[in-house]
Amino acid sequence: MNLSPCECGNSQSNFHPNLEFSTCLACKVKAEKDLEHFRIWGQQKLSTLIKKSQNVPGRSYDVLLPIRGDGEDYFTLRYLLEENLSVLVLFVNNYFYNDIGWHNIHNLITEFDVDSITFNPRFETYRDLVADSLNRSHDIYVPYKCLHFLYAHRIAFERKIPLIIWGQCQPLEYDGKFSPYDTLKFSRWWFHQHEHNSGALGLDIVESPSSLIDREIYRYPCNVNPHWFVGGYFLSNFMIWDQFKNTNEAFNYGMVSDYHPNSCNPAENCGSDVYYDMHAALRHLKKIQPKSNVQKSQAYRFGHEILHETYESYNLKPFFTKFLGSTESGYDWFVDRHLPELKSKLISGRREPNIGSFQKNPSSHFLKYYKGI
Repeated sequence: MNLSPCECGNSQSNFHPNLEFSTCLACKVKAEKDLEHFRIWGQQKLSTLIKKSQNVPGRSYDVLLPIRGDGEDYFTLRYLLEENLSVLVLFVNNYFYNDIGWHNIHNLITEFDVDSITFNPRFETYRDLVADSLNRSHDIYVPYKCLHFLYAHRIAFERKIPLIIWGQCQPLEYDGKFSPYDTLKFSRWWFHQHEHNSGALGLDIVESPSSLIDREIYRYPCNVNPHWFVGGYFLSNFMIWDQFKNTNEAFNYGMVSDYHPNSCNPAENCGSDVYYDMHAALRHLKKIQPKSNVQKSQAYRFGHEILHETYESYNLKPFFTKFLGSTESGYDWFVDRHLPELKSKLISGRREPNIGSFQKNPSSHFLKYYKGI
């Protein structure tokens, strides 16, 4: 049965058909979270986790916060610090950042004056894993997700940090896949079901020779968590989560955005040379709705006005030539074979910002490292 889109505009779930009586499950989650009962429940649950972490003797920090450097991280870090928690920030370099992305990362750490770790995975291995993941599952983010989620546990275990916190839980906030009262805890099962979606735990499916050198860092560190480990959780599970408002507050703290026509939230995933280009094109290939549609639906639920219209436009060649080291003929082959319907939407060159003084064009792309401030 074909049901009409929800009032928010959501007409497709990335996980399963979820429209019932023309109201999507994400809107139902929003309605439940608006209730006073949930506010009290969320505060109590989060407070319990924090107290458990602070009661662990010999801990080095209360919380480990893995970051990407966009507006969500600014909000999450500020919230944790306002709760008087000692926070260690972990940044994993995915080698997809431009100079704006590096600025936002270093600005975040400096603005809030927190301790941090930057991990640069061996580039040759990482590049091979990205290429292998692209070939196998049309996904360039699997190796990074392994590090962002699984390597974070390795750091937490090594440094005795009882609690890991991420910001938004997308399956809950975008798709309403769970009840807001489910205390969602990160695990290898979670990664398997919601981050990888390829039937493998970690990168067990990757067999490229270079991955044998340091593949363990892409896997969950052990079979059993230390007895003192409280767990890994998403902050959005415990409160009303207005992604548009939360992320855009970062501009008050010196964050900068690069304009992209495939996004209607300038503070989300900014500073990446692939998220709204190669990654977005692969979403199209896999018949997943554009990220801008998801952003518009979520903004509508919270009454935000979208300041500009989005349109499809992709700059894919730099990913192949600058990151993978491919020839232009390799790029042409991939487009002809997998993305022929996007040929009319492929561009090259600069994109001019069209809203806000906080936006500018990046000057350098696919930087392995850059001094952001």
